[in-house]
Amino acid sequence: MSGSALTSFIDNTNNSSIPHVFYVGTNENVNEVYYTTAWHSDDPTSLAGAPIAAAGSSLTSFVFFFQGNNFLKSNLDVFYEANQQVYELVWPGHWSVDVPTILARAPLATYGSALTSFVDESNINQPIRHVFYLGTNENVYELYDTTAWHSDDPTSLAGAPIAVAGSALTSFINTGIGDTGMHVMYLGTNHHVYALRWVSGRAWSYFDATAASHGVSAANGSALTSFQDLAGGVRLYFLGINSHVYELFWQSEAGASETDLTLASGEGSV
Repeated sequence: MSGSALTSFIDNTNNSSIPHVFYVGTNENVNEVYYTTAWHSDDPTSLAGAPIAAAGSSLTSFVFFFQGNNFLKSNLDVFYEANQQVYELVWPGHWSVDVPTILARAPLATYGSALTSFVDESNINQPIRHVFYLGTNENVYELYDTTAWHSDDPTSLAGAPIAVAGSALTSFINTGIGDTGMHVMYLGTNHHVYALRWVSGRAWSYFDATAASHGVSAANGSALTSFQDLAGGVRLYFLGINSHVYELFWQSEAGASETDLTLASGEGSV
């Protein structure tokens, strides 16, 4: 489908290194292409008997590793939005579907909500899946699975501002050094980048990374992407109001900084 979201991962189960790419087709189903010795395709939505994706649905996915019967096993997980619910397509050997928002009794997603996800594998015997989306009140909500799906409202719990309508989302978990914990970033109504953070044993907190870095505001509709660097800091990328690509970096709120990568690299505007 024109304008389809994309999501992907590498499945390294048994050192197989199989790439998987998911997209929404013209039939509005979530489709997959994957490579073994050649490229193949299938239709997880139809195979699971799942509903079609909402127009403009986001996608997010990961490989989910866990210990079972003394062997390391894996599932493939893909999430999308339909009927203002977050659906999960999961492959434990065949495609099936469930609805985490219903199972968790979570609020409805706003139409066209962004999605972002990760797995906390710090305990391989009980890895925890996390999925974030925007509710109809523009709060960032979390779905997480221990032995069942649960939900919470990090925005309200942190006392953070609401997201701007249509905000992108990006997230990761750092279980190593430096700025540890879960990180979820979004754009506020002032087009600042806000960061929600949770560390075990503490409550959700937030800070305005744009204000902390004395940086420029994000462009309307800017995408967001992020990762943890090896020093334990957060690196987040967005489009500025001048159409330049910017990097926000921080290991702590006090040390947040911003770099105009387009200017620094000598490239033109996006």
